[in-house]
Amino acid sequence: MSRTYSVTISDDRMKRRQKRRRVTRGSEKRGRRKVFFLFLILLAFLCAGGYYIYKLAAECEGEGCNPILGSISATIDPKLKQEDGLTNILIVGIDTREDNPGLMNTDTMIVLSVDYENKTAVMTSIPRDLWVKYKLPNGNSTGSKINSAYATGEWQKKGSGIDTLKGAVEEVTGVKIQYYVKVTLKGFVEIVDTIGGVDIDIPEYYKDAYPYEELPDNLQASCKNYYHDGHYCLFEFKEGVEHMDGQRALIYARCRLLSQKGDFDRAARQQRVINAVKDKILSSETLLDPNKLWDMYNIIKANVESSPFTINDIRAAINLRNEIDIDTIGQVVLDPYLGNEINKYIYRPTDNPSRGYYIIAKDQTYKPIQELLADIRKYPGIYNEAPNISVYNATGVNTLEKDWADMLEHDNPLIKIIHSNKIIKNPDNQYTGLRIYKFTDAEQPYTEEYLKKYFGVEEIITDITDGTKAISGENYVVIIGLNSTGGE
Repeated sequence: MSRTYSVTISDDRMKRRQKRRRVTRGSEKRGRRKVFFLFLILLAFLCAGGYYIYKLAAECEGEGCNPILGSISATIDPKLKQEDGLTNILIVGIDTREDNPGLMNTDTMIVLSVDYENKTAVMTSIPRDLWVKYKLPNGNSTGSKINSAYATGEWQKKGSGIDTLKGAVEEVTGVKIQYYVKVTLKGFVEIVDTIGGVDIDIPEYYKDAYPYEELPDNLQASCKNYYHDGHYCLFEFKEGVEHMDGQRALIYARCRLLSQKGDFDRAARQQRVINAVKDKILSSETLLDPNKLWDMYNIIKANVESSPFTINDIRAAINLRNEIDIDTIGQVVLDPYLGNEINKYIYRPTDNPSRGYYIIAKDQTYKPIQELLADIRKYPGIYNEAPNISVYNATGVNTLEKDWADMLEHDNPLIKIIHSNKIIKNPDNQYTGLRIYKFTDAEQPYTEEYLKKYFGVEEIITDITDGTKAISGENYVVIIGLNSTGGE
């Protein structure tokens, strides 16, 4: 007597499987990191736009008056500038101080990309220590850490700093920058104070040091001294929700001296600040208060420099809230942890005395990084969740698990596939059909929605009582079981 195992696969999926065998596999899977200052571009547009609307409304008369429709200069359906279906905004946080006006450290550089085809938005943070090559205003090329590109361009030709930095960023990311926003740290503090502070959810106790000379007088007076190549002050943040004013939020977001991963580790804290400020600014408490809008508008005028934008740009930016879910913006940091595989895309080379600490892209054409960013724009939610998955085979058909794993890996390179080649004995036909098991407590709604649609299943099994295990610590296990049995 013999038993025949078969797995029913749709003609369409079978054709896709066969096609996958003939093509080169895609690039490796990606991971996630986090970033700072998202809210700045939204703030610039929303505050300017909010005050504009308020001003028109105050001047408007009559019951049927509509300040938006009443604007002669406004178009019916305004659009932001774009190229290849993308609008890209360079957000720069610059450290300038009254006692040192020549200081031009661009320690925060983020590209906010709006993808109209995929209806997504992704923030790409570029660490200040990334070594890049770029063109100078005189046409020559040079190389340095990217945080000095602005100053180098500005010193060579006044007013050329932002264009020099934009050129360097475009070289790395492969996207055209249509807009830019440059904000001072002083402006950040004043904005947070204007909206009444923010509530930051701190996941665990954290202690770090902040430069003494960069603190206001009251905090210098209460400083818990710490010395490390200079005078620092220690600050502690307890687990739980803390209401912070602008200066406290800035300290929490900028500290990095005692962080295990330094500049990269603080990105997670910066993201918490982003979410808190974004929520507060977009709340009715702020948007419906003309005094706050006016105050923020004046702060922006004094502390924010931007590319020229019109009222139609403002209206188009506001309308993005209806097209893009700003709560699910993809977050990427171009650091050695990019792609959840350390040193795959960017690494720290052997120390070079002339350069100090720096990181550099493995491929100086930046094409692998650019391909990764394109993948993330397609599935930013999955990239943020960074799932890992294995496919197990309970059919008795050799290599079936590899075929399905390869197919999933090709179709969504942001999902990390653990190639276990696991064959499950199934003498009692325990495993039938196709099942997905979850082995993580983390909420990963975007991954689960994708997997259910991809494999055509209605639910993911979380209450595991049949003895199934994740042998390699996977978040999810897909088991291909028997669809039919028979034969003698």
